[in-house]
Amino acid sequence: MKLTYVIGSDKRDLVKDIQNFQIDFKSSNFNWLQARQYENSMRQVFVDVMNDDKTPFNLTGCNVVFEGVLPDKTHKIYDARDAIILDPNNGQFRFDMPKQAFAVAGSYVQAFLESCATEIVSLRLNLT
Repeated sequence: MKLTYVIGSDKRDLVKDIQNFQIDFKSSNFNWLQARQYENSMRQVFVDVMNDDKTPFNLTGCNVVFEGVLPDKTHKIYDARDAIILDPNNGQFRFDMPKQAFAVAGSYVQAFLESCATEIVSLRLNLT
């Protein structure tokens, strides 16, 4: 899956009712990540991060973390080791979702890919 995130422009509301949450893929303007429970392959997310003016965001010195609250609202995931910065100057990274990210069936209550520089949080991609 490939995502393009534009800082300052891309915003998504949180899901209000996860029990009745339906995605209309045909009319959606967003990319949605889907997987089977305990999916063990084909779970990579490629991300291009851009500034408001559509120039690449420089990821030099950044770490990418995946954070999420699973559908049961009990289990959480915090993964700081499965991101690979592919081209920092052009704002490109890949995140290999661990199978634990899909341990509980349903839609995430909340999910983020977060890029952190040494001193500041640079961006937060909401995946819900």
